[in-house]
Amino acid sequence: MQLFHRYKIEFHLETNTLSITNLFQHPTIIRHAQLIQQSINIIHTLDDYPWSSLHIVLARASFAQERIYLDEQIRFSSNKTTMNNMYVIPLLYRISSMKDDVSITRLHHAFQSVITKHNILRTALYINDTNG
Repeated sequence: MQLFHRYKIEFHLETNTLSITNLFQHPTIIRHAQLIQQSINIIHTLDDYPWSSLHIVLARASFAQERIYLDEQIRFSSNKTTMNNMYVIPLLYRISSMKDDVSITRLHHAFQSVITKHNILRTALYINDTNG
């Protein structure tokens, strides 16, 4: 058991790439080395496949999203304005520059670039009470 945890720590192995059952079934050091090498290869192979967007525009809410929605309905049903704004965290920042004035156009372009790059910032959930 200690050896298994030591392997995971020393070789930065993921939990699901090496099992303690395999170590017990193959008790020699040379076989452990082979198993560790296989685990490392699996990790590198998984890293070679980048995630790609599915470009889904409309889909059912996941069970987790439905659960969050239901929790909101139960806890905040009496106050609709609180429910609609419960995740809004208003913050105010003063943006200034020591040398030049701040370009509002460039700042707007920077925000738009970040929003364009990260899909999650463009994601909105519209819950249809009848269909989920």
